Amino acid sequence: MTDLTGLTATELSELYSTGTVSPVTVAHQVLAKIKRLNPVLNAFCFTDPDTTLAQAKASETRWQQSQPLSNIDGVPVAVKDSILTQGWPTLHASRAVDPDQLWTEDAPAVARLREAGAVFVGKTTMSEFGSTANHSNSLLYGDVYNPWNRSHTPGGSSGGSAVAVSAGMVPVALGTEFSGSIAVPSAFCGVFGMKPSIGRIPQWPVDPLELTVVGPMARSTADLEMIMNIITRPDVRDGTSLPYNNINYHSNNKILLLGKKIACVKSISGFVIDPEIVESIEKIVDYLLAQGAQVDFINVDIESAMKIFFELPLPLRVKQWSDIPKQNRHLAGREIQRRAILAHKSNNTYNQLTDRQLLITQTRKVMQSYDALLGPATVINSGRQSTTTENISPLSTFLCLTKQPGITIPIGLDHVGMPQSVMITSNMHDDVGVLQISQLIQQHFSMPHPPLFY
Repeated sequence: MTDLTGLTATELSELYSTGTVSPVTVAHQVLAKIKRLNPVLNAFCFTDPDTTLAQAKASETRWQQSQPLSNIDGVPVAVKDSILTQGWPTLHASRAVDPDQLWTEDAPAVARLREAGAVFVGKTTMSEFGSTANHSNSLLYGDVYNPWNRSHTPGGSSGGSAVAVSAGMVPVALGTEFSGSIAVPSAFCGVFGMKPSIGRIPQWPVDPLELTVVGPMARSTADLEMIMNIITRPDVRDGTSLPYNNINYHSNNKILLLGKKIACVKSISGFVIDPEIVESIEKIVDYLLAQGAQVDFINVDIESAMKIFFELPLPLRVKQWSDIPKQNRHLAGREIQRRAILAHKSNNTYNQLTDRQLLITQTRKVMQSYDALLGPATVINSGRQSTTTENISPLSTFLCLTKQPGITIPIGLDHVGMPQSVMITSNMHDDVGVLQISQLIQQHFSMPHPPLFY
């Protein structure tokens, strides 16, 4: 039987529409691959094969009757353990969260995908409460491993989602972005990861500080576009989300680079960027220039962003800690306890919010002159398993504060055979623009599958 796990969501949808392939066949192959690879990679912390197959059977019937709910009907999807999924536990990779709950709600992105007929495969492993973007380790679930090389970190906190996509367990997965939580694992695992504009994807629970966002991870830009068409739809629970604009993200991707103005950041004050990552950026610059784009090398105020980001999320951590029952707090990891202690000492939120608004204004003024900005998704390569909490994706942190969209784009392998990636961002709210440029770069730079894909 043909292995269908290597196909993208877009390719699966096309085969479903012609009746060539059944969602049930795909679901069986995906579940078999998870059974084979998950003991080695630990990408999934929860699976429910009976539910997955039931959803696939319902999708098969709809396609047979020419009544699919959408073009992603029947496509297998994984969901990060921090995103609410009806009927399945959402434990944030923490022993401190009570698993014995009803779990009656879907987060908005999950609800939209369910309405569109997606087949949910399981919940993916992460670092505890998304505590670091550098790895996906927790006391509850253990380590997640990179399918390119198990001795290298897959990054985090959406590491399980990135690994599941990279290893061919699912074509697409949902992650969450908070200072690199999509960008880093996408870069380290060689997949496309999108941080939409803050507010573009409705959320529940709502983040009142508007720092976090749900985003798709996939093996192609077209798949990001497919998922964005679904998860951008409105949800009444999120009063902070942007007005729904009913854009078809996929139909708006045909552009030329000729005449486009691209800003480029290949050095960041206070950070040492790995030379091979700088070389990757320079490869993209050469491609952009060859296509007729104008490229200007600029600096962005990353240092100010770092200062703001150190304190601005602290109220969220206080709320996170207060939501844990007192009798369970000793079960949380030491890093979670340390962060809670530091967070309770902060009373500077108003000043940080003011500084953030100034940073947004300054950035919008700069970006008025450009169609996009190119920079490093991470400042270091994946390396070996590490528990360091040092910020390795400063551009991601910057984008969380300025609310801009960004896509991590894999462009090949480094000298030791590990993925190399760059990041493209665009003007605030210009999610279409960043997808368009990602599509053009993808067409020029191919990405192989990792060894543990097969």
